[in-house]
Amino acid sequence: MSSANSKETIWKTIGYGFIFQTIDNQTTVFDVTKNHCLKNHLITGDLENTSFNDEITIIDEQTSLLDFGGLFPLKLIKKQSLPVLCQSGKTSHMSDKGYQFNAKVVFDVLVDNFEEHYIFTEDRKINWAEQRILWQKRIDQKTTQDELFIIIDDFLKELRDGHASLLNKNLVKISYYSPRKWSFWSKLKKHSNDYPEYSTYWELHTALIKKWQKNIKHYLDKNYRTLQYYDNFTLAKIPQNIAYLKIDNFDDFSENDVKATEEVMNVFIPIIKQSDGLIIDLRFSMGGSDLVSNKVLSYLIGKKLLIGGKQFKTPGGFSDLQKIIISPSKTINYTGNIVVLFSQRTPSAAEVFLLGLQAREKVTFIGERSYGAFSDALPKALPNGWGITLSNERYLNFQGENYENIGLPVDHEFEFLNIKNIESGFDAQLNEAIKTFN
Repeated sequence: MSSANSKETIWKTIGYGFIFQTIDNQTTVFDVTKNHCLKNHLITGDLENTSFNDEITIIDEQTSLLDFGGLFPLKLIKKQSLPVLCQSGKTSHMSDKGYQFNAKVVFDVLVDNFEEHYIFTEDRKINWAEQRILWQKRIDQKTTQDELFIIIDDFLKELRDGHASLLNKNLVKISYYSPRKWSFWSKLKKHSNDYPEYSTYWELHTALIKKWQKNIKHYLDKNYRTLQYYDNFTLAKIPQNIAYLKIDNFDDFSENDVKATEEVMNVFIPIIKQSDGLIIDLRFSMGGSDLVSNKVLSYLIGKKLLIGGKQFKTPGGFSDLQKIIISPSKTINYTGNIVVLFSQRTPSAAEVFLLGLQAREKVTFIGERSYGAFSDALPKALPNGWGITLSNERYLNFQGENYENIGLPVDHEFEFLNIKNIESGFDAQLNEAIKTFN
């Protein structure tokens, strides 16, 4: 509650379920559902050292836009007061005095957020009322936090959404599952007896990936110096005068990722333009920021390119489709042939980059279907200090197709983790990419 002399502003998002209350330059973010109003400590903490009013762009007295780190800003509508739920019926949060853990309430908040914001509810024919009853049967007043973790982990395992995850109080993911079971998992189990030095399948997987990446060096032209920037972008050449670009991640590699990407691409593109083709390796890439992936793409086109569109979940269904149009870099561009390598381990912003390449001419896709998690991850708070993320957006390609969960398809399919090839030093996908240019 603000005092008579305090300056208060309240903005509500269209979709996304956020309310931003600013009192004397201190902003609190609330998650609001039909049953709950809860302080979102995940986002409120990010705003502690910034002025929310400086982050928004005023359109008119009742409307503003908030840059939320995505392709499009969030639209905000001004409110005169907080909803009644936030004034008198606010859900108790662990930061509140006298808070007592209640597993039923925590899980109820989780289901509320999925029911109101999960964009693939209709696609996957999920009845959230039935789901609520089903899962709450496993919870009673004696359910501990450790027991609740197991229940939520089971819930996420059954859902298998690439951006649905559980976060601990330090905002570290403690439970999440890939949209499809890893295609290479059975191979690791089959060959695990051959590698007794590794105690888990994931340790074996990691060791094989490291060996595989070392094998790639044998394909590179030793007369050309390999360039690496920010421990993230690698440019080399293959003896056939083909440029080889590997991108490890699409965020968190510098203080300003978009600016750093511009710096790197301005160095790389003149070299690539002198090559007879470009191989982009995303097989080991992680997700990140769509702003970064689209910045890379801007250097690989010669004219404006419609790569698809994006929608978010609203109370009435879906928002209007927001077209994603990428303009070419104003400095230098490569418009020649591209072969891109990717795998089931290629997720999120890397997949949005693939959508862009799919809309571009002269691109060949080699590997296996991508991860299948295009949406941004919507962060929501839980009363006990945990957090969740979920998919509240969907991306469509330039032809209106949706690849969520199934992943973007390839032109030439190769299994991702071929242990025999890795041990022999042979890279079947890279070899096929080189042949494409012959």
